[in-house]
Amino acid sequence: MNSDLFPGTLEDSTWRPEKCTFAEYTPDMMMECLRAVPYLSIGDSLGEQVYTYIRDELKKAGYGEDVPMRQVWSPSTSVPYFQSDRNGKNQNDFMTQVAEFATISIGAWDIGVHWCGTDEFYDGLKAKVLKYKALLKPGARLALYNIHYIYPDKCGEKSTWCRTCNPIGKVTAYREIVQMVAACTSTGLLDTYPITKEGRNSSIDGLHYRNQVVKPKANIVMNMMCGSDVKGNNKLGLWYPNIECNEAEAKARWRRDPVANVHSEGCPDYANKYGCPNDGGAAAQKYLEHEEEKARQKAAEEAAKAAGVQTNVATNAPQKEEAGTELPLCKKHEDLFPGKLHDFQWVPEKCRLKFYTKQEIAQCLERKPFAAIGDSLGEQFVLYLRRAGVSMSAKFVQSASVQWDSLTLSSKKTGYQDFTDYVTKEVEYAVLSFGIWDIGVHWCGVEDFYHKLKAKILKYRSMLKPSAEMVLHNLHYINTEKSAESWVKDCNPHAKLVVYREMVQMAAACTGTKMINTFPLTLEGSEHTRDGVHYNDSVVKPKVNILMNMMCGADGEGGDRLEPWVPPMECNEEAAMARWLAVPDANKFSEGCPDFQNEYGCPNDGGAALQRNKDYRANLTRTALEKVDTARRANHTGDSGKEMCRDAGDLYPGEVVDGQWEPRKCSLYFSRVTDYYKCLVAKPLVVIGDSVAEQLYNMFLRKVRAAGAAPTSPMPLKFIPEPTAHFQSEDDSFLSEAKAATLSLGVWDAGVRWCGTDNFYTSMKRKIAFYKERLPEGAPFYLQNIHYVNMERCNGPYCSKCYTRERLAVYREMIEMLAVCTGSHVIDIYNLTLSATTNTQDGVHYGSKVQENKANILLNMMCGRGASNIDHLVPVKPSVSCDDEEASLARWRNDAKANDIEGCPRETKAHKCPEGSLGAQ
Repeated sequence: MNSDLFPGTLEDSTWRPEKCTFAEYTPDMMMECLRAVPYLSIGDSLGEQVYTYIRDELKKAGYGEDVPMRQVWSPSTSVPYFQSDRNGKNQNDFMTQVAEFATISIGAWDIGVHWCGTDEFYDGLKAKVLKYKALLKPGARLALYNIHYIYPDKCGEKSTWCRTCNPIGKVTAYREIVQMVAACTSTGLLDTYPITKEGRNSSIDGLHYRNQVVKPKANIVMNMMCGSDVKGNNKLGLWYPNIECNEAEAKARWRRDPVANVHSEGCPDYANKYGCPNDGGAAAQKYLEHEEEKARQKAAEEAAKAAGVQTNVATNAPQKEEAGTELPLCKKHEDLFPGKLHDFQWVPEKCRLKFYTKQEIAQCLERKPFAAIGDSLGEQFVLYLRRAGVSMSAKFVQSASVQWDSLTLSSKKTGYQDFTDYVTKEVEYAVLSFGIWDIGVHWCGVEDFYHKLKAKILKYRSMLKPSAEMVLHNLHYINTEKSAESWVKDCNPHAKLVVYREMVQMAAACTGTKMINTFPLTLEGSEHTRDGVHYNDSVVKPKVNILMNMMCGADGEGGDRLEPWVPPMECNEEAAMARWLAVPDANKFSEGCPDFQNEYGCPNDGGAALQRNKDYRANLTRTALEKVDTARRANHTGDSGKEMCRDAGDLYPGEVVDGQWEPRKCSLYFSRVTDYYKCLVAKPLVVIGDSVAEQLYNMFLRKVRAAGAAPTSPMPLKFIPEPTAHFQSEDDSFLSEAKAATLSLGVWDAGVRWCGTDNFYTSMKRKIAFYKERLPEGAPFYLQNIHYVNMERCNGPYCSKCYTRERLAVYREMIEMLAVCTGSHVIDIYNLTLSATTNTQDGVHYGSKVQENKANILLNMMCGRGASNIDHLVPVKPSVSCDDEEASLARWRNDAKANDIEGCPRETKAHKCPEGSLGAQ
């Protein structure tokens, strides 16, 4: 039986079931089978791939064109014809008189661009199955393919339709519909979903698979046709779903499914030239209008070309306005989509969007002070502005979920400042962003979220001054496949995201609040995420640009402003709530999602969420202690009797064991969360530098929070962002309180913000002096040396084209010399990252396990074993002398490989090189 094939594993283009075996067909066996059982493939390109694979294998074996099998092209239930192949050749005679075995594959188009509704798909597929059954000659067998695994994250860069048209929840519902059709027409199923899921990395474009997967599918078809011996013995049976034919009940259920029963957001609704049976011709009319618009655009381009007007490839708009062919300015938010990401900008298909420079952004913010309020998705607007150096009139107010009581405190990155005056007296434009926590670890139910979200919207509107504008940011695309944390995937099932996005829209409609919707943009840029939820500047910069067009318009002064999005729905809360409550995934705490991280609790659960959080925090110390052998703590020895590490030079070589770095020579104490809190209370730490430094800061913060520190309590920890050596922050507010500091710089300076070795060294030396002068006397200063950069994992030109091993080695040398000449310490995890080269998504930033081990090494240096202030890990003293400083500078200056950055896209630098530096030339 087909069902006996699973579970199994995919090895070397062969599917190996756990329960049974089946024959591997050679081309000769295939031909012998087809002569006995002529084969007909009906439907879309998913079924066609199997047909094509068999045909090509036979051609390679010398069998020529005269093979007893044919293909009929009928890709969706909307397509009216039944009998012709891809080339329009009629195959009616083969179908009705020759074929002994036929397969039907229909559904992929109906989910997406040919979507007409669940009722229409069910009725259309059932009619097609019955039609082909009637056409085939008596005794011929028919198998119905179920829809296989669709992998949107493998969609090609240009395959926007693939990503937007195939949400997982919709695929699941349509697979159910195919099963019901099989049950109600007594048709056997051919289901290869487990094979395609197992081989998803062999997907070509998210829908179609390479031969590694197609070969096993073809082999299954052959075993169904001719059995294990090609003579018809031990045929693999079709699968008949164990469900009753209950069409009415199933149809009612599918109609209530908010994912299956809508045309997916971002999926083109103008590509169905055949139309839908029950829409009054609307789909077909959209297709005609789209084709007419394409024809107009083509004619305009040809006219522009004839007039000698040069066109901009990125925007598809002529550069000369006088030719009259430039795309109109984007006026409405909905005109932004569809479009594409190009060079850190969103380029709409229908209209032209102004691209703001940093200077223009600064001018806009000067006129309209801005606040992002809510969760980290909103915070990304402000973080980008800060990185771009234009954040003087942009603040972030943290209120991560609707359960969060704080209304005017800033985030952890700015020490929880009170922004009441800024919010109530200065802000002219605000973005509210809520939902990402409420879907997951702060989930308290759809009713609670909706009503509290409305309350938050009304509360903030009342706090802002009358002239201020406020928009609501809807939840964007969450790419669960890109997260290193399994709970991100567990907390964000697609059906739940759809419901929560709809709730945000309804809250906007019922409070008269306009919106900013960047779902299609994040879907297009779904590869540019570090954790599945937060996106890098490839996506955030276009989001900020859209915001600037909404705030200050196309002229930067308020003219031709982009209108915010108004959700196309009426305020009908009662009906909507009934619909949301009927979606199972939205009304439960998602399985696998941590239910112990809600420190605010839920209003109607009797304190259960708060108790889980309390128990979790209480168990953290016990859990950590289980990882540390009693002898290791009492006798200063490690788990295997090795002496405790006293010198950082003994940390390497080693290996990661159960997430912990284990040196070969000695045993490194692995700190508990309580050790972090105890250490930082005694020695408040300031972390300075780039995003690598920020990762370390976030790990320290996570540990302190896990030890029980409240979100609003003062932190013995601060992060000062400084992306490059020649950028100097003036923020010294925390330095007098700090008892230790660590600085990480060099990654940007060795690449896109390169300004020469002399400039880096002298700028770093000044920077270190700046901070050491402001720190209390005797406070240790730790320089983080550049770790291993895995260029094979680079996902952009800034990494792959900017770094060489030789240049990075020189910059590591400079940091060692700086440590010696400034009396600083070095923390070097190069060997640790070298052993964890796959634990990075972009070649530069490493995952939480690496960060945890790095933080542990620094904690052992700062506060000793267990934060007891004994058995400190002594930093390695570099084997260089400051007497050689001038000679080394000359050597680095003359090192061609250290100073050759040809091919590195330095034009994107956020900060110009200082006057007189090599980079300024």
